[in-house]
Amino acid sequence: MRADNMEEIVGALKTAGVGSAEEKTGVIKRYLEMLQGKRQWAGLASRSLSEDPARAVVESLSVLAVSGRGRAKVVEVGSGGGLLGVVLAVARPDWELTMVESKGRKAAFLAEAAGSLGLGNVKVVKARAQSLAGSGFDMCVSRAAGRLSDMAGVALPLLRTGGKYVALKQRDVAGEVEAAAGAIGSRGGKITAVIGLSEHIEGVPESVSLVVIEKM
Repeated sequence: MRADNMEEIVGALKTAGVGSAEEKTGVIKRYLEMLQGKRQWAGLASRSLSEDPARAVVESLSVLAVSGRGRAKVVEVGSGGGLLGVVLAVARPDWELTMVESKGRKAAFLAEAAGSLGLGNVKVVKARAQSLAGSGFDMCVSRAAGRLSDMAGVALPLLRTGGKYVALKQRDVAGEVEAAAGAIGSRGGKITAVIGLSEHIEGVPESVSLVVIEKM
């Protein structure tokens, strides 16, 4: 990664109020290098990673804006290569972050990355997310996962009452949000925010957004 890209990540960490931004950016750079090196072996293809890895990291860091400041018990569903979960774990070492991935090679990569980067706050679970229902997490996160109407049925059972499901979406979600509102309500959730990241982060496509769903 070029130095200017590194500065983009440093700036995003500082904007989020994260301390030791330069040091944490160095850890994230090491993770991205690991991710690139293992992409073919573990099937970790990601268009956003190929096009602009720094911007992909900045998008992941946007979740911090809606997460609150205190300690939290967080679960990521469909972790894949960890482009969301690992980045959040580096930024917030006070979080207890469980990364759930059902595919063996991807789960193995996540465990290797967490160990190599010294992320003692990360637990990797090779399973389907549904197996963790009732765990009472404070927050569930996902990046470029399935449709909201389907994902709500996976995420909401993992949360405590008052917990949040934050979905980082890579496509226009206006129609998807409208279509999912009924299904989300029937599962005890409520859409509380839809945030277009292009309004807050320069260069992010208009289609990229955060959807926040609260468990009532």
